[in-house]
Amino acid sequence: MQVHSLSYVDIQHNTLTVIDDVEQGVVVDEDIWVSCYQAGSSSVHGKVKVYQSNGQLKLLPRDGVEIERLTNTSFKVSFHALGVHDRLVRFPKHVVSPPKNQKPQYTDFQSSLHINSVDEHSGNVVVGGSDGYAAIIPHEGEPVLLEGHVGDVLVVKWFPSGKVILTASSDLSLRIYSDTGLNPRILRGHTRAITSLHILSVGREVLSASKDGTIRLWHVGESQQVRRWDTQPRTAIEGIVVIDAPFIRHLGVEGDQAIITGLQDGELEIFPWSGEGRRIKAMEGVGKLNCISYDGRETVVTGHTDGTVILRRLSDLQNGWCMRRNQSPIYSLAVRQQQTPRSTPPTSSPLLEVVGKTVNETVEDVEILNLYIGTAAGLPARLRFEWKEGWTVKETDELAGWEAESVESIVIASSGEVWCAGGQGCIRRY
Repeated sequence: MQVHSLSYVDIQHNTLTVIDDVEQGVVVDEDIWVSCYQAGSSSVHGKVKVYQSNGQLKLLPRDGVEIERLTNTSFKVSFHALGVHDRLVRFPKHVVSPPKNQKPQYTDFQSSLHINSVDEHSGNVVVGGSDGYAAIIPHEGEPVLLEGHVGDVLVVKWFPSGKVILTASSDLSLRIYSDTGLNPRILRGHTRAITSLHILSVGREVLSASKDGTIRLWHVGESQQVRRWDTQPRTAIEGIVVIDAPFIRHLGVEGDQAIITGLQDGELEIFPWSGEGRRIKAMEGVGKLNCISYDGRETVVTGHTDGTVILRRLSDLQNGWCMRRNQSPIYSLAVRQQQTPRSTPPTSSPLLEVVGKTVNETVEDVEILNLYIGTAAGLPARLRFEWKEGWTVKETDELAGWEAESVESIVIASSGEVWCAGGQGCIRRY
């Protein structure tokens, strides 16, 4: 199995603060560091002097780095010795700190946020964290705390209406809340922490998966479990994705839907809506599976404890294209692909150069896929892949502003904005 080693760039997390201090005259000048890493090569650690000349901000790079400021929050960085040219580095446009839980035992909740979800219609955000913490952060108005869970809130989802939230926790329960914080329904049945949720159609039924090795189908209105699938042999589930028609045909199963489970031991298991499950063996030489994501069409992506990311086609899940930027465990994945008319401009079009915009196209049977990854050490990034008889990496953006903090959740909004949560208990919007 070949693992493609990709370079990555890291930049001082408080670079924008340093620039602001220089522009405001708090300091005359100050250095920031920028580093580049590539497996098999010596890393390069550059410095950039930030200063003002004739009222204009200046950046003076040295020690192997070149840098250009594009906007208030984005830079273009090059390390020619490592073959890195014009790498886009973006800092968040907005950092959101969720409201504190007033209960004394939860005053330290902001040490970590495990998950976040953005409602496409209202722009409201819901977050989940340690010790039962969950909250709605509305686009306008006051935050709403969602009380009830006593274990870490590991998954949160907005129902399609944008008025109801589904949560799951290590306390073995699922809870359904209104956007005012009321909790009319609690679903129980799992015997270990719940790791994944999926809302079916308009939300009459939901799926949950757990480290107890089961997937359960719940009827929301009746607050009852109506179906259950068991992994064979029983193995902890780290995540699930649901494949719908017409793409289910690539799995070689019948029906309108199928579930793919990402198992902790690195294997996948396919469950058609009717019939027996089918195991896909783990790829050799890859760490345990941490997370799984699906582009909604033909590609499933898995993230692993040794920093490996695998892109798999539904028609050939046993094999995949493997990459690794570093050995930090992959904590979060988000992938987006959209088909557009063949009249889409070629890849040199400025349309594909918009900073932070998720853009996808199909030109001469080339698929474009945007993959966001986050690790235990932070270092989130966007990688743009092309598929034409195989995967190639065409572009990488570094999402900066993390001080070696875990990125535990990434959500891509329909607007192209990207929301990342984790680390020190805040959400960063790119």
